[in-house]
Amino acid sequence: MDECIDILQDLLNHANSPLNEEFFQELRNIQSSKDDVIRRFQPVFSRNLNDLDAKSYKAFLRFENNKHWTGLSRSGNSAATDMNFLKEKLKILINEKKSLAQRFDEAKQVNGLGKAIITAILLVVFPNNYGVWNNRVEKGMKNLNLWPVFPRGVSDGEKYEKLNETLLGLASKLNIDLWTLDSLWWFISIKGIKAINQQGKDEEEISFPEGRAVYRTHKFYERNSRLTQRKKQEAQEIGQLKCYICDFDFQVVYGESGKGFIECHHIVPISDYNQKTITKLEDLVLVCSNCHRILHRHRPCLSVEEMKGIILINKNRVNLC
Repeated sequence: MDECIDILQDLLNHANSPLNEEFFQELRNIQSSKDDVIRRFQPVFSRNLNDLDAKSYKAFLRFENNKHWTGLSRSGNSAATDMNFLKEKLKILINEKKSLAQRFDEAKQVNGLGKAIITAILLVVFPNNYGVWNNRVEKGMKNLNLWPVFPRGVSDGEKYEKLNETLLGLASKLNIDLWTLDSLWWFISIKGIKAINQQGKDEEEISFPEGRAVYRTHKFYERNSRLTQRKKQEAQEIGQLKCYICDFDFQVVYGESGKGFIECHHIVPISDYNQKTITKLEDLVLVCSNCHRILHRHRPCLSVEEMKGIILINKNRVNLC
């Protein structure tokens, strides 16, 4: 848990720094829009719920109005077919006298009212109490091994009740609100990729096909994982802390500055992992920074053996360091 907190905290620190201003601007825009969105839609789904009409409901689903969630209108507009039924279930949803699981499951009885819309409404009505559950959140939490384990046979409402406890704990540890926490999952899974593709950032930012955000997650996994440290320690003990592909040795070239330094490549990309994937030592290979970046310039990534072959073919043409 602490290592995962470090990953999210580092992203927050970078988002709040003057560096990479353009890259993080969309993330900042989402975070800064919180008060305006809540001011507009909180009364719609609470005090003025009796007056809710299809136009107001559908307005909330559009990104230009909620400033945060894309795609809600694709499935959510159908919920407005029967506005009386929708309002009935929304009244139950915001009634905190009932259990969260029960309210969630009742709201899902409305055709088109899925978990992403239900939890977005809960966040807007109760900004300090409920986090968002959508596919982006689920993917991000699974990538960081933060996704809760649910007993078999539980309802979606019971799952959300447990998930929300996790989200509240994360927000508390990071000292941020639930809106900001949700924006981090959004940034990691979607906008990081789009921002890179559109802005043409330097090679360090685009060297991994998953995009900068997932690239940074990959780097954090490497830095925080005990397994990668064991891989490096074992190589160091036998005097083989050098690139598996090109034999580059950081200490030989850089002296004390390079002592103990090497990068660790996951043979199976982290983006292909699921929450049950267990990395073994044999799934890792030590590589220099150059080889690591070149491996990931290809889609899918080159294998280490393919890279060795490329170097073998070209070694006589250039003076490799």
